[in-house]
Amino acid sequence: MRQLLLALFFLPSLLFAQSETLEIRGLVEKPQTLTVESFKKYPVQEGRDFKVVSASGQVRYTLESYRGVRLTDLLDAAVVQLPNQKEKGRYFVVATATDGYTAIFSHNDLFNNPTGEGVLALFEENGKPIPAAQGAFVLISLTEQNQRCPAREVAEDD
Repeated sequence: MRQLLLALFFLPSLLFAQSETLEIRGLVEKPQTLTVESFKKYPVQEGRDFKVVSASGQVRYTLESYRGVRLTDLLDAAVVQLPNQKEKGRYFVVATATDGYTAIFSHNDLFNNPTGEGVLALFEENGKPIPAAQGAFVLISLTEQNQRCPAREVAEDD
């Protein structure tokens, strides 16, 4: 089973997602379980011609089109509750794929600079839902200078 797991760390985890759902829990006022269908209540971000590049710099594939929701919109809806607002830099989101790939975003990266606008939970690639073999969601960052493979099949955190 392919899974997507994201977590905001300091003490408990914030985001946990499995193949068909994305759960937001932990340091939040309103825990949520989201499906692709429930994403429609959020502002949907759309784009075209996004290249996913390998660590060696080769284009692995190109998304002709994509649709998703900003991670920050999902976190805002869950109402993140940080114990100490002055320590926002100590909080971060971690996504670890079943193949060991890990993506990490600090709270400040997501909410205090342009990076957050480009971190999306995709639910559609090239006009079609994410293939079942990959789970319902794919996490990508559009603002990375050298975009590498997005987090897929995310399963556990460190």
